[in-house]
Amino acid sequence: MFRVLNVLMAVLFAVGAGLEIGHPNATPWVLIYVAAALVSAMSAARASQGWAAPALIGVAALVWGVWTLARVPRADQWGHLAQQVQAPAGQFEQARHAVALLVIAVWMMVVAASRRQGAGTAARSGRRR
Repeated sequence: MFRVLNVLMAVLFAVGAGLEIGHPNATPWVLIYVAAALVSAMSAARASQGWAAPALIGVAALVWGVWTLARVPRADQWGHLAQQVQAPAGQFEQARHAVALLVIAVWMMVVAASRRQGAGTAARSGRRR
């Protein structure tokens, strides 16, 4: 089941990277999506041997996501923004980016934890995973 989830997340992150291409300032967004897609694909293929790369990507996405989320209006302002005919698109885009970064952070931490747990299990049993 974990392999299937990794494949789904790899596809989701790859689609996210593709959607960012052509946007202004796309490079950092494409890089974080591609990094998450590669880690997920490698984990699905069981080619990933360590937990450090997904943990690093997860921490970077978490910090970036929290920073982005801090620039989004409070939840009680969303109703007012949605009712405006000319609602600022940038605020909605920031919220979308923040949620995407938090999804990347959570998934990378799940992958890192599974790799770390797998490494500990393999070390205790005397075999490499």
